[in-house]
Amino acid sequence: MKTLLVAALYKEIHTISCPRLLITGIGKTNAALKLSKYLGENPEVERVINFGTACGINYKIGDVIECTEFINGGFSYPGIDDNPDDKVIETADYGSSVASFDSFVTEFPEEAWDRAIDCVDMEAYAYARVCAEFGVEFICHKYITDSCEEDEQESNWEERVSDGSNLFEIVWENVRKS
Repeated sequence: MKTLLVAALYKEIHTISCPRLLITGIGKTNAALKLSKYLGENPEVERVINFGTACGINYKIGDVIECTEFINGGFSYPGIDDNPDDKVIETADYGSSVASFDSFVTEFPEEAWDRAIDCVDMEAYAYARVCAEFGVEFICHKYITDSCEEDEQESNWEERVSDGSNLFEIVWENVRKS
């Protein structure tokens, strides 16, 4: 199966060797634009795997989780319930949920009260949405680097952003064999 590994930052996956690698940059806009362009130019890709970092809500720092529910965090408009793909994409009946916001989340998101949000990031929803549009399988794993409202959260993320790469390497070996 032709697989693309995608991450926002190289330091999130710096220990992994992969023939098809796309670094999109941070944020939903960068993620959507770069992944759409890549898939449009490479129609042979059948599966996209995202490894990245996230802020834990229901997980602790150092955990690696598989996410299968992707929430467009902070996105609202009248009638959004009539267009559920604008808000939530599910790729399996199991796994954790990730809400993707347009900025670094440092406070517990209100949306976490409305639905079970396990972690937050800035790209996963965009990757999932693009893969759904292109009919490409999407697999997502997140390394929990920080937690909402912890002291010095942003500097803690900066210190830990590359720590998950070795753990992702183990997951990568298992996933690419499947």
